[in-house]
Amino acid sequence: MTAHRMGLLTALLVPLLLAVPFLGAQETGPEEPDIILPEVILRIEDFSVEDVRVALPEDAELLPRERQIPLPEAGELAVAQPISPLEIGEAREAPDERPVSIVSAQVTLGAGSMNHVYSLISLDRLGQGPRFRLSFLNEALDGIAGEAAGSGFDFRQYNLEGELRMPAGAWTLQGEGFLAQQERGLQRLSPGPDLYASRIAHTAGGAVTLGMPIGERFTVTTGLGLSHTASLLTGPVSGGPDPLALGELLLSPSVGGMFTFGPVWLGLNARYAYRGLSDGSGGVLHRIGAGAVFGVEFLEVYRFEALGGWLYSSAVGHLPPFSLSFTGAPWPVFSFQLSGGYRVDEPSYSGVLELFPFAELPVRLEDNRGWFLDGGANLAIGRSLGLNARVRVDWNSALPLVTGTALTAEGLLPLAQQSGVSLDSEVGVRWRLGAGMSLAGSLSSALLQKSIYDPVHRLGVELEAGPQAATWGARASLDIGLGYDPAVPEISTIPILGLRGFYRLSPAVVLSAEVSDLLYPLVGGPRLTQPPFAVEGLRGSVFVEINL
Repeated sequence: MTAHRMGLLTALLVPLLLAVPFLGAQETGPEEPDIILPEVILRIEDFSVEDVRVALPEDAELLPRERQIPLPEAGELAVAQPISPLEIGEAREAPDERPVSIVSAQVTLGAGSMNHVYSLISLDRLGQGPRFRLSFLNEALDGIAGEAAGSGFDFRQYNLEGELRMPAGAWTLQGEGFLAQQERGLQRLSPGPDLYASRIAHTAGGAVTLGMPIGERFTVTTGLGLSHTASLLTGPVSGGPDPLALGELLLSPSVGGMFTFGPVWLGLNARYAYRGLSDGSGGVLHRIGAGAVFGVEFLEVYRFEALGGWLYSSAVGHLPPFSLSFTGAPWPVFSFQLSGGYRVDEPSYSGVLELFPFAELPVRLEDNRGWFLDGGANLAIGRSLGLNARVRVDWNSALPLVTGTALTAEGLLPLAQQSGVSLDSEVGVRWRLGAGMSLAGSLSSALLQKSIYDPVHRLGVELEAGPQAATWGARASLDIGLGYDPAVPEISTIPILGLRGFYRLSPAVVLSAEVSDLLYPLVGGPRLTQPPFAVEGLRGSVFVEINL
């Protein structure tokens, strides 16, 4: 055979041999591909769960993002770490790698005028295995409004908080616990020379939640919450009355399920709530409720959710709470939120004490129920200007309010639950002036139902400066109250001006300082926000923060 014929035969046989495997695969292969990709790889839903305290990161978040050190404020608790975005990628085997576990610690120490002492210690564990966060805050002030130390013008607080997330067989366990105590001096305002000297508010409790997925679309959760709040009026060391205590115990088990199918979710839940008083009055309140939720997302930028149910209270009977909400972001620079319905608020001693620390606690707290409307919008203009606005209207049946400045027999402010309509609004603007500088302003208004010492309008202005590298930073804030009730002439209208700044000595050490109420000398006396009780006034403190 000649070389020419050999080359021609090779040219014909090589393509034919290469095509044989493909022809055989077409005759014997499966009709469908071996790998089936899921329709949705990852979906994170917002089920509008209120008052969720546990904020530990998910399994895929092994390392915390670098934090920008906030300027510390007296009495401000550390918040949960920001959750880093999840990264979905191809799974790879790494037999030589060990599970990553990161433990970080943060310590903040401060001191200042008025015998101010501040310490905050927090510990976080992220990565494989159980994850937790633990923090402890201790703060004390003695000598408020220029008064001598030990004269009853003092404030102390202790807060211990913890969070835990870990697998428990097929379930996922999430738990939290807290212990908080605040003591406020009654500033020699209790009637009589030897009556109550201070008020101690003590709150302790926790919550446990178990969740288990059943298949890919259904999740079952069950939980139990427990808390106890006590108010104690203490007398002087010698003489005076015995301590006066009033306590509240809250217990609430619950169970629920959630089913998701693409952009649609359905849920059912049931709960029981028990409220008992420890003052010997025998007051007990029972609540039983069941509800359902339906939600859908459409056109990728809109979301609709409806919640409804039934609630029975041994104090007021049967109630039909429900709400409808619609949110959307039709354009990248604009988003909105609308909601409305019939709500049932369940006030507690801890909530009243947070808003009104010097208020008298009633033996019976009624549920505040009524219709509500809520709407808000956000708008970005270019890259340097942002606007936001919100309006809310509530029809109240029993809203807790401070109604006067005449003290009770124990030296506390009178508290009453009143019916009426509250109209609250807020508008804000943030303007980026240039590299490292921004100016923000907000105007909030309480036009109808409000406490007697709250202003109708409150204006806040804030100026921030600092380089992008965050080696230093400064902030100036101004707070102005307008339209105070004429029945309370003691409240000063002079603005509250504060300055704060920090300098980063190293990636792990930050020094900061703050001066609050610089215009206090112009007031001409003590500054009152809840008359007749005075607040700190001009005060300065320095802090050091260490991150390990």
